[in-house]
Formats: sequence, structure tokens, C-alpha cells
Amino acid sequence: MTYPKLQKLLELSRRGEPGEADQARRILDQLLKKLNITEADIESPVVRKYKFRFKTSQERDILVQVICMVIGKSSVAHYPKRVGRKEFVLDLTASQAAEVSTFYEQYVRAWRQLLQDTLVAFVSTNRIYPPREGEAPAPTQEQLDEWARVSRIAKHLDVVPIRRGLPNG
Repeated sequence: MTYPKLQKLLELSRRGEPGEADQARRILDQLLKKLNITEADIESPVVRKYKFRFKTSQERDILVQVICMVIGKSSVAHYPKRVGRKEFVLDLTASQAAEVSTFYEQYVRAWRQLLQDTLVAFVSTNRIYPPREGEAPAPTQEQLDEWARVSRIAKHLDVVPIRRGLPNG
């Protein structure tokens, strides 16, 4: 939720019809707890500097997209102040910082899983593995779920044509 929406929920919880106000209060309390902010942060937001770290250029791109989404701007080219190679420092309210953190952590976790699954699918599609020796143990449910995810990715990958430097034989 963006900051103005939290303000609207707070107002509705105070001035709405009894059932409506109760529901708004429940939702607001859940969000305040989840975002680790108080009503005071909503009523008079204090802007301060927050640091966000990333590890790769793709994670930096995800962070920039999340920041744009949270602050409601189409670009942050001039907004983040780049301190080091792997972090941004931004002037945000507590609720905005909490939103950026929450979304960024979830999207990066999903991105890393997608990369891992894509690597497995790529290796499988191109048969980059040694010959199998003996019987393999029965797969676990977790392995079956992973194989299903990887299989869905593999359907969309092309086999990489390899031109050998030396003729076969």
C-alpha cells in the first residue's frame, strides 16, 4: 500500500460507518504491524535516509523497479543517491521504506529461485551432465515439485547448437 492509502484507511477507521470503520481498523492494524510503523508515522510522516543493498545488477534493477512502484514515479534516475557500488540511499518515510524492503526481499527471493530453476532447465535441455551410474533413489515430493517447475521453464528454452573445434571420432 502506498502512503496516501494508509492515510485513507486511518480516516475511514475514525470517521466511517460502524461496520466499515471496524473493518478499516482491522486492516490498518494488520498493515501497521506488518510494516512496523505507527499511526504517528501516517499522520505526520518523517522523511529520513534509508539504505537498500543489492548484490547483482539484476537485483539492482529489481530494487529500482520496486522503488518506482512505491514512490509512484516512472524513473529514479536522479532520485537514489548511490553511495557505494552495491547500495542506494533514499529519502523515504518509514512506511515507504518498509514497503520497499518487503517487496524487494520477496521479489529477489523469487528471482534467485527462477535463476536456479532456469540453470537446471538449461543443463537438462542441453544434456550437460555425466552418464548415470546405477539406480537412483526414489525422488522426494520436494524434488518432484522442483522438476515440475524446471520442466515448465525448459519447454521455453532452445537447445544451444555447439560447434565442435575437433571432428568427432
